[in-house]
Amino acid sequence: LRTFALVIGLPAFLLYVLSAVLVIAALAVMGSEINRLEDQRGITSMHAALDSFLNDLSGSVSDEGTWDEAYLNVVVKLDRAWMDTTWGQTARLGQSYDSVLVTDQAGTILFGENAAGEIKGSIMMRYPSARTILHDLDTGIQATGDATTVTRFATDPDGTVGLAAVSIHKSDPGQLNVPREQRRILWIARHVTPGLLQDIAGRYQ
Repeated sequence: LRTFALVIGLPAFLLYVLSAVLVIAALAVMGSEINRLEDQRGITSMHAALDSFLNDLSGSVSDEGTWDEAYLNVVVKLDRAWMDTTWGQTARLGQSYDSVLVTDQAGTILFGENAAGEIKGSIMMRYPSARTILHDLDTGIQATGDATTVTRFATDPDGTVGLAAVSIHKSDPGQLNVPREQRRILWIARHVTPGLLQDIAGRYQ
């Protein structure tokens, strides 16, 4: 019996233990891989949600800036009352965007509003990343004409914000080109609030 135990039983027991260890190790590896894939799927979904947010903002600023009446009331003749009753009112309501600004090519604010009131000064003082956006916008305009929008995430004193910019021009393709020194840039911004994040989570869960 002792010989049987040593020759047959012990190896069988060791084989059983080894098999159990391998099964446990395999389950651990599978569990880790499942968790990694789940995390990756969550990251991918969040990136898709944030990209969608920026795309929506880009579409909004493009629609607002490629508009005959905008061109006439901003580039041809600056009409603050018109801007207040159109873009300003939308920003105050905070539905599509919560801040709106019009600047010259250097970033000097010619008109700006949000729910807190008027915005003045230089856009770079409020959004430091606006300098990069202006550079990218200028590069895009030189390459494609005025039909260029630039959208990024930025920060301001109130937190993280999506920021989009477009050169204001008429929708007639023959009237896209505005001399650089006369160029007026429309900026719209929307803050990433807890409510917005909940909406993103609901759509991309």
